Amino acid sequence: MRIRVSPILSAGELIGLSLKGEGEGKLEGFFLEPSPTFPLKRKLERFLEDYSHGRWEPSPELLDHALKVNSTKHPWTEEIYKALLEVPPGEVITYRDLGKMVRVHPRKAALSMKLNAFPLIIPCHRVVSVKGLGGYSPGKELKKALLSFERDNLGRRDQEELNLTYRKES
Repeated sequence: MRIRVSPILSAGELIGLSLKGEGEGKLEGFFLEPSPTFPLKRKLERFLEDYSHGRWEPSPELLDHALKVNSTKHPWTEEIYKALLEVPPGEVITYRDLGKMVRVHPRKAALSMKLNAFPLIIPCHRVVSVKGLGGYSPGKELKKALLSFERDNLGRRDQEELNLTYRKES
């Protein structure tokens, strides 16, 4: 599976990301769709390149921007997203446990994941149902591929062994 990442822009500002899985099975790479220049474009490119090499490290500016944009529409989501950021790559948390962390109903935690405009940066794919995988707006197969990739690769010291590709589409 390849993941096509499309920046969503409004008035030249990044307001979200769209993810689309292409193919099936194991994650093979990320492809950034061509887009006009926007203030955080280089930070996004760097994040995707790092992620494809086994490092989930969004820059503070990219992370702050994602939290700000998300919480502008739905202020109550910020606390939930900040709690989610405590879940390390390669691990998952249930909607119920995430809700308990911030004292909200699990359905509110689930709704905040659905409203997340910045998948990967705010890693909503790491939240699962007590009964299984749970939902994921870009698709359950993509969620499975991301979780498998993170479980197998993030935090590894032998980064050069990864065979993922990251490419900017032109």
